[in-house]
Amino acid sequence: MFVFVSISLILVQQLCYLCGGSHFTFEIENFVVDKFIMSRSRASAQKSALFKTGDSFSIYFCLRNTTEVRLRSVRYSNDGGGDSVAFSVDGKQLGLLKTKFDRNGGHGWNNFIYTEQIGPAMTLSSGKHVLSVNIIYTDYYGIELDELTIRTTDNYLIEESFKCSFYCDSNIVYLNGKNRHDMPPAVLKRKSLRSSCQSSTKNVFLPIYHKNVRMFVVTAMNPKYKSFENNFHDENILCNEGNITVWELLNIKLKSENNTLSTDMYSGVGIKHGRSSTSRSLFINLSFNNIKEYDVNYRLVLKFLEVVDIFLVSGSYNAKGVWMALNSTYFSRQKTKHEWIIPKQSWSVKNEILFYIFTYPSEIKSITIEFIKLEYQAIETKHREVLYIDPALKIEVFTDVFERTDIKQKTMTVRNVDTSLEFLNVSEIVISHISPWTNMYSPIVKLSRQGEMHILPILPHRLTKIPYGSSIIIGQNDPSKNFPMASISKIDIAPQAKKLFVTFKDNGSCSIVIKSIWQQTEVIFKDIITTKESF
Repeated sequence: MFVFVSISLILVQQLCYLCGGSHFTFEIENFVVDKFIMSRSRASAQKSALFKTGDSFSIYFCLRNTTEVRLRSVRYSNDGGGDSVAFSVDGKQLGLLKTKFDRNGGHGWNNFIYTEQIGPAMTLSSGKHVLSVNIIYTDYYGIELDELTIRTTDNYLIEESFKCSFYCDSNIVYLNGKNRHDMPPAVLKRKSLRSSCQSSTKNVFLPIYHKNVRMFVVTAMNPKYKSFENNFHDENILCNEGNITVWELLNIKLKSENNTLSTDMYSGVGIKHGRSSTSRSLFINLSFNNIKEYDVNYRLVLKFLEVVDIFLVSGSYNAKGVWMALNSTYFSRQKTKHEWIIPKQSWSVKNEILFYIFTYPSEIKSITIEFIKLEYQAIETKHREVLYIDPALKIEVFTDVFERTDIKQKTMTVRNVDTSLEFLNVSEIVISHISPWTNMYSPIVKLSRQGEMHILPILPHRLTKIPYGSSIIIGQNDPSKNFPMASISKIDIAPQAKKLFVTFKDNGSCSIVIKSIWQQTEVIFKDIITTKESF
């Protein structure tokens, strides 16, 4: 059994603004499996779909930019008791379709009725959205849905783009609908995660397993379609994920009046905030008790949820009775996150960090701290060693370690099966392929000890670097976690075959085969063994 998942790099390209209509109609029978489909001579395409209590389906659509969207009408038929159908967009309830009792001896099934607009208009951002349809209640005979029409205020949005099938390459085949009903669906969700790295977000696909699937393929391609926005924020290829959190506070809404907060997760940590004696500034005072000192620096990270306008943040910390200044920095719509490095051995029994935010009073309601945290900083990656190299392929291993072993991160062992060369305490491996345009090695696969994998095609012609885009968690994981992971204990690599044998800490395993040509990189996951029930 196979599940094929394609992950394409998203790069900003100039749009070709083609004039099109703002009404788009979906034939509902195209979004369900065959068992739902009914032949009706008066249906818009001579077919409709019969639903009963508990049934559901989804329709995806794409927007070029922020647009007002309405569910203009739904065409249905009924011959029996009243029914109730719920519509929602991106998980938010839109409205209900309620039918009246209309029994006509079976003749009513071929008489289709248009509804009025369902629910209010919704303003949606650019990108991909999902319209979910859930059949709340029907009588014994059910309800038939024929088509639905969505109206947008974007007069330049064309149908191919709206239906997420606007590609520049005719070789790409896109089907929006028709699920298989001979096996349970695999859940593949996209989740945006906070990262401890320089980038503000990570895009992760998860989970990437299914209890009935023993093989699947992930393909990373060069862009072959029109993209409406770039959702990637650049990060360093060797971004250090080894930092350990001392404490972290989340979702703090700053107000004019003074307020005191504490957290049950980290004892002895408190925060006071409010308006300072200066009318145009807010203050944040963080206090925390004695913490364990190790021979490493500390990393203080501050991120705002949204920045309406530019404001200045200045800070200081109490280093054993002496207040030391932190570099002041401006925050803006483009820069919502900043980090400071605090030297090791700076803390005593009672500690404080103080921030001042200089802003206009009218903007105070818009200032919310998404998170503020203090970490032990992992030492910069010291060890970068080559596991294998030939004229076409290079495999490197990286380790990021603390000087104190008692706060070391979970480790991973990597071995070259051809030479028996073994590396301990590996943080990640990077596999690179020689570029056909230059003599440079181009990264195609990065796999971390948390089970997170990034996949890239070989560098396109005349480019020297492309950023890592979406990633996957390759083993069993808990998707409810802020950062789901499937920790790896061991990787055996057969370099010439480009094959990896992965063993997870939960004793699950899989083998991975990598195939790369200049258009795309294909990663084949085989022989998958899972040890836990699905979450």
